[in-house]
Amino acid sequence: MSRQETVRHVLAVAVRVEDHFLGTPVLETLDVRIDGDRRPHAHGDGTYCFIGVEDGVHELTIGGLADRWMALEPTPGLVLPLANPGEAIVVPVWPTPSQPTPLGLTSVRGKLVGGPQQTLGRRVEIDVGATPAVHHTISTSRAEFLFLLPGALVLDGEGNVPITIRVGGAAVTGGEVVDGEERTPFAGSSIAIAPGREAHLRVHVT
Repeated sequence: MSRQETVRHVLAVAVRVEDHFLGTPVLETLDVRIDGDRRPHAHGDGTYCFIGVEDGVHELTIGGLADRWMALEPTPGLVLPLANPGEAIVVPVWPTPSQPTPLGLTSVRGKLVGGPQQTLGRRVEIDVGATPAVHHTISTSRAEFLFLLPGALVLDGEGNVPITIRVGGAAVTGGEVVDGEERTPFAGSSIAIAPGREAHLRVHVT
């Protein structure tokens, strides 16, 4: 193999697409490209490897998200060469409400109820107990959201998870817990939900 071929096949950059909430790789095959037309040489376990990319500034795009994932943060630009090409650049994506909650995980599947200005494209954060939110999501064009609560959660005296819902640019005034045909109202922005399962909430905002 010539020196020119060796250089051409050196890893230039690795990109790993991760679930924002879980920090785990997205195993579905996505359309990850550099400069619009350069595709990865190989990918696996949510990591996409590019070789032979010239030094300089490049544009990274993540496509193929369909209705299962959302990209809520700008995709980072690439300036090559990287100091450590073997260390993957992590790009987070967010699950949409079309996805199921992973088995055994606590989550809130919610719908914001109010005017369009207060419900569409709003940033949603959920505090657990006295711990401020470390995650966020955005409500969809149907005012819906899916919020996963991974990890060990603080439980109240009744064995439930106390949460406080915050919506950017709006005030949470109460809502309803939906369980089949039953709707149980709650006041304010705080409520306790059962751990290890999905809570269906209608969240009233003004």
